[in-house]
Amino acid sequence: MTREEHGYSVFPHGCRSIYINGLLYITGGKNVLGNPLSMVNVIDINKGVIYSRPSMKVPRAYHTIEYLDNYECLVVVGGKDGNDQCEIYDIFTNKWHLLPRMNCPRYNANVVYNSFAGEVY
Repeated sequence: MTREEHGYSVFPHGCRSIYINGLLYITGGKNVLGNPLSMVNVIDINKGVIYSRPSMKVPRAYHTIEYLDNYECLVVVGGKDGNDQCEIYDIFTNKWHLLPRMNCPRYNANVVYNSFAGEVY
């Protein structure tokens, strides 16, 4: 079955993406029924190939994603529909881990990573 038959495309509405070293990571979004997705796809820009990665632990759309270069990890935060969950993806181990919840849900927010202090704001 194609991605469209499952109810989502490679770039679903409300997904978020980030470009790292020739790879475009695409996370979450909404399917055709409006339900949040936990899917993660990676497009290798140089090879023109799409890879699936392990799904996020929490389905989400309109979330925030940031790359922590000191740790080679992605941080994904919040999402629409009252999502206060945060999680981190370790690029080398190919695994997602939940982080502590935010004090209040957020979506369409921004995350800033201070690599000098090793802190996310």
